[in-house]
Amino acid sequence: MKLTFLGTGNSAQMPVYNCDCVACARARSDVRHARLPCSALLQGNDGQC
Repeated sequence: MKLTFLGTGNSAQMPVYNCDCVACARARSDVRHARLPCSALLQGNDGQC
C-alpha cells in the first residue's frame, strides 16, 4: 500500500478571505502561489484503490 500526499495546504487555503498579508496578496496576483485543499492518493498493492 502506498500513500502519496498531493497537497498539504491548510483548511483556510490561500488566499484567505479578507486577509492583506504579503503571502495572500501574492496568491491573489499569481495563481501559482495559491494553495488548495489538502489531498492524498492511496494506492493498494494492485496500483488502484
